[in-house]
Amino acid sequence: MRPAPLLLLLTLLTSSACVKDDDPSTPDLPIDICGIDGMRLQADVDGSVTCFSTSLVGNLADGQLMLGGMNVTVGSLAIQLDELSVGTHAATQDANHLLLIVGGVAYESTNDAPGSITISAHHEGSNHIKGAFTAQLASPDGSPAKSVSGTFDVTYLEQ
Repeated sequence: MRPAPLLLLLTLLTSSACVKDDDPSTPDLPIDICGIDGMRLQADVDGSVTCFSTSLVGNLADGQLMLGGMNVTVGSLAIQLDELSVGTHAATQDANHLLLIVGGVAYESTNDAPGSITISAHHEGSNHIKGAFTAQLASPDGSPAKSVSGTFDVTYLEQ
């Protein structure tokens, strides 16, 4: 009568698989992940958190760092950094520009109502930059402004 131990083991395995994990350090699925370290651009646009890391690029040329990311269902977000030092910098139309495209409508930072970009870390040797941004973005076509705030963690290329 060997089947009894096998049946007991099978019963034990199937019943333990149905027990809820009460460990608070173990997240419930699904886990919402936005990119990976060095390749992340995430923003809260009018209260909706969006990951713009589907296609994310960073490129430093002529002293300006361009970061741009897409979300296939929402649109795209681009950040032009003219100031690369750690600290908080104004985000305007002329410098440290933010550009969001949603549903074919462009929204951008303006000189009249500047936002802010805070660079928390910039490692030039490894071409890695991290920071946060916040702004009210206006549309030239008169669409209602978009409130945007978010973070970036990007490893960029140099030209």
